[in-house]
Amino acid sequence: MKATEAKISVSFLEQPVCIKAGRIQGNRLRLGIGICLIAFLLVLQSCTEVFTPDLDQGSEILYIEGGITDGQGPHSIRLRYTSGYNDKPDFRAASGASVILLEDGQETCRLSETTEGQYSTDSLFTAYPGKVYKLMIETPDGNIFESTPQTLPTFNQPVDSVYGYPEIRKIKYYNVYGELIILEEEVNQVYADISSTSENSYYRFECQLILEHASGIVVRPGSSDPEIIPLYLWDSFYPDDLSIIEVNAQRESLHKFPLTHTKEDNEGYSRLKDNYFPAIEAEYDERIAGIVQVEVETDSGIYLMDSVIYGIPIEMNDADYYFGWILKIDQYSLTREAYTFWTDIQKLEETEGEIFDPIATQLRGNMRCISNDEILMLGLFEVASKITTPAFVNYIPANGYYPGRRVNITHTFPDNGWNDTIPPDFWIEKIFTAGNGMKTDAENWE
Repeated sequence: MKATEAKISVSFLEQPVCIKAGRIQGNRLRLGIGICLIAFLLVLQSCTEVFTPDLDQGSEILYIEGGITDGQGPHSIRLRYTSGYNDKPDFRAASGASVILLEDGQETCRLSETTEGQYSTDSLFTAYPGKVYKLMIETPDGNIFESTPQTLPTFNQPVDSVYGYPEIRKIKYYNVYGELIILEEEVNQVYADISSTSENSYYRFECQLILEHASGIVVRPGSSDPEIIPLYLWDSFYPDDLSIIEVNAQRESLHKFPLTHTKEDNEGYSRLKDNYFPAIEAEYDERIAGIVQVEVETDSGIYLMDSVIYGIPIEMNDADYYFGWILKIDQYSLTREAYTFWTDIQKLEETEGEIFDPIATQLRGNMRCISNDEILMLGLFEVASKITTPAFVNYIPANGYYPGRRVNITHTFPDNGWNDTIPPDFWIEKIFTAGNGMKTDAENWE
């Protein structure tokens, strides 16, 4: 949490003024009031002293993130401690805890500490829809924490269609002085549509974005007849978009909810191919460049024998072409309690440094300390149904939007890689549309 400075608020007539670090912050002060205030400050300048309020140091608070799904294990949680108010911002791992998972009131597995502060089930564990789960944690100091009972949702409706529109997106970060900076950038805001189910449903989405781009390998550069071999590349990105929605059962479907975003960064993406050049060059060094005949002298005479020459000189072509983005959409069907937690997180992310913005203490998790009511625990133990839906969105817009569609990718492939001559078998071609209309849902399915 970002600490804020103590401020002293005074008022002259009807206009409130905030004095901070020798500056006057106010809205549209009357000229007369401004002059009086400046004179008042000049008088006080020689007799003021710095006021430093005494603030409680605060204590470390145990924090949890992670959970379980109905997908294949292992499933993990991470336990860390928050920092005190005046401490250096850091999250110390909570090591040495005993972590037990209950299913319908009975112990179903003990989580092992795989790395410092991270606890995992075995690879065979999976949760089941409709079952009730509770997490029990005992820390080395003897405190015991437990989650509220969490029922794994029994339904998870995949998105129907995916597409994008050019939009302006705000980027927020804190500079070295702790000041909130807000910038704007042009992006492809990716949206999706989803159908409703028989009950109100709550979803959270995470997306892996895989950029499909292409270039060329120049074989024997500098020769009289160099050859250019097609080079297909893919690189993964993991945006930090938080997409959560509630789908009301009374509605037929929910249209155009924000899913994630992509950017056109030709200059930056062009440099990605340089990361692959050492591996490509090493492979071409082992390829046969030609066969020549050499004289070999033996006891019985001189013979001509074939000799294989290895190593084909190459360089990267400057040209680049961008197809689009493969989206691996991880969709989590949540409990109402988890949806409320993520909604609170989203509200915090939307703050812009205003005085009435939500504060972190308003976050409502599902963990509590049962050995000492005065000890607080933060975070969420998430129990969710998970499905993954692959989709594709064009890199370049057409007719004012970015065409997209669901795709059928049934096998896994590396997050990053390259293939020369022909594209890999998972490759998706750019979507071409006729006219100005969006593709129908049927056309978006493959």
